[in-house]
Amino acid sequence: MPRDWKERMLRRGVQSLRYGLPTLVIAVTGCRPEELVKGVDLQFDGNGIVAKILGAKVSEHSGQEWRKFKLQPGVLPTELVEQIKAVGTLAVSIESTDAFRTHLTRLSAELFPGKPAVTGYSFRHSLAENLREAGWEAEALAAVLGQAVSETQAYYGRRRRAGSRAPEAAGIDKNSVETARPVRPLDRSGLAAVVKEKQAKASHPRKAARL
Repeated sequence: MPRDWKERMLRRGVQSLRYGLPTLVIAVTGCRPEELVKGVDLQFDGNGIVAKILGAKVSEHSGQEWRKFKLQPGVLPTELVEQIKAVGTLAVSIESTDAFRTHLTRLSAELFPGKPAVTGYSFRHSLAENLREAGWEAEALAAVLGQAVSETQAYYGRRRRAGSRAPEAAGIDKNSVETARPVRPLDRSGLAAVVKEKQAKASHPRKAARL
């Protein structure tokens, strides 16, 4: 996939009245497509734009019922920021994950013929990779991704190879991240097991299960 795949998807995707904004939101927040069905709120808190996400895949011991964080200035287009300021809260949602997936698949096939399809999870993994390269700790990264266990974030993203493109600037204020419950601290032995499992899956053609 080209290095600028995300930028090209966003530039082309903005032409869609139905999915342009949801695609931007999933790119800058790393939310799951299922969470877009519930709706992601973009709120103006007097100083900036805060994204609030209602969690998917939540159980007694996993996931976050909700999470929120402030987006860095410049992440959203100026006209969108002004729109959010005018209304206070802008809810962004999709009707179904299937229709959204179909849209992204068609768009990526048009832009990158012969390449694997871009999905909502492609944006999620990309954000995780950028935050990890920016030096985010496991607990903070897990919180942004809506995880209750810090080891789970090891499934997302991967380290860039030496000589590859420099990481993008983190678009989220790390000090602003809040979650419904604390993220359980990193257990080094558990992380090693998760990473080992991830590497084993990467060596096989079957795709790892989505989280």
